Amino acid sequence: VRYLPSWLPGLGFKKQALQWRRDLDDLASIPFNAVKAALASDDAPDSYVAAHLRSHTSKPNADTSEEEIMWSAASLYTGGSDTTIAGLTAFVLLMCLHRDAQKRAQEEIDKVVGNDRLPTFADMADLPYVGACVKETLRYWTVAPLGLPHRAMEDGRYHDYDIPAGSTVLANIWGIMHDETIYSDPFAFKPERFLSKTAGGLGEPDCVPTVFGYGRRICPGMHLAESSLWMYAACMFAALDIAPVYDESGREVPPVAEAGPGIISIPKPFVCDITPRSAASAVLGTQ
Repeated sequence: VRYLPSWLPGLGFKKQALQWRRDLDDLASIPFNAVKAALASDDAPDSYVAAHLRSHTSKPNADTSEEEIMWSAASLYTGGSDTTIAGLTAFVLLMCLHRDAQKRAQEEIDKVVGNDRLPTFADMADLPYVGACVKETLRYWTVAPLGLPHRAMEDGRYHDYDIPAGSTVLANIWGIMHDETIYSDPFAFKPERFLSKTAGGLGEPDCVPTVFGYGRRICPGMHLAESSLWMYAACMFAALDIAPVYDESGREVPPVAEAGPGIISIPKPFVCDITPRSAASAVLGTQ
């Protein structure tokens, strides 16, 4: 089949596969070449690719090739783009539905950060409730309900089930995140469950070691994903109000929390109202 032309009956898939290959190459090469061109004109902002290309240029015998830099950068934004979008969309949905949690997080940011700048990672330790909102989003709306498939390396047994070596094993991450023996009232959105008891919270187990998977197939970008979602959330809390829309009679119309099909749990399209909290925050939102 490899050497047969794509115009033969039944081999049209070869033409489609070739187009997919070109699309994949463009996905990696177009942004990479754009950074190279910007570097050549001394107009490149700081970025993962720019930093590695500068290092590569200053060290001609570097172990890392340009192709490795290009594809590693592509893996960063393709490998986690769908899950990050799903997590951020779920966060917006849940903040629209739970405005009491949103208000408490905004009050925390106003107290710690003020209203003349956006939060930074240096503020993270002083914004525990913001972090709790992010963790509760990851727990409540489990983005990857079954994680990635694993393979049993040897014969095993789980309760009354025999698991032969070579079997495909999936972890029910959604089930763990909604297990009432682990999390009280698991179908309620409660960020305070991730605050310590001394801070007035419930002191329940951290969800992060579970939602990103296990073992060799744990998400390699878990720290980047959690940090990115925290920064998105903190900046949105600082600058924006997320609220339901109103119908023609002036009644609030909350969005419906439903997931679309697929192995990644992303909310179905919904409508909400996102506005600057104030004139000052409107300026912050452009930074």
